[in-house]
Amino acid sequence: MMISCAAFAGQFGYIADSPFVIIGGYHVDPAHYGFYFATTAFALMLGSLTGARILRAGRSPGAMLVIGGTTLMLGGTLVVIGTRSDIGIAGLMAPLVVFFFGIGITSPSATALALEPVPHIAGTASAAIGFFSTLAGVIAGYETTKIGGSSPRLFSVVMFVAGTIVAALAIAGAVLRRRQRMRESRRSSVPRLQQRRA
Repeated sequence: MMISCAAFAGQFGYIADSPFVIIGGYHVDPAHYGFYFATTAFALMLGSLTGARILRAGRSPGAMLVIGGTTLMLGGTLVVIGTRSDIGIAGLMAPLVVFFFGIGITSPSATALALEPVPHIAGTASAAIGFFSTLAGVIAGYETTKIGGSSPRLFSVVMFVAGTIVAALAIAGAVLRRRQRMRESRRSSVPRLQQRRA
């Protein structure tokens, strides 16, 4: 759920502040803004489709979180670099495509793993995930526009922080799941040893 919240924070920070950054910061014609927004929407859709194919190929949702989280962190880092370069709007949009591709990979698997331990209250759990993710998005959107305004550099910091949080949580979750599997395998191996001795 925390991964979903962090991903939504980055996504809604972009949705709220991108008109100010793209139009006000990069002086793009307002009539062309929709094309830039559609680019990131397409990247999000492509990430979801790619994630689904990788899952069908046998990767676990936990592995998808690490892949998606790493992609998000890479995208956030590239946004910081790109907005501090002299290549203009491409320095913002190309990294954002990477960032939203990572969101498309991450979000479905994060929801699936959050619901996995509580199938008996799946509806309540799904509602809680939706509520807290949306709340994180609202706060991020408000604060991004309030603090960052039309500054691409301040906007890039939000993308970087969101991507880094997602990656850190995904990696920490993978480590914890691995330790849990190791503990379970040790517990299951003890009765087998006892049976062999008997």
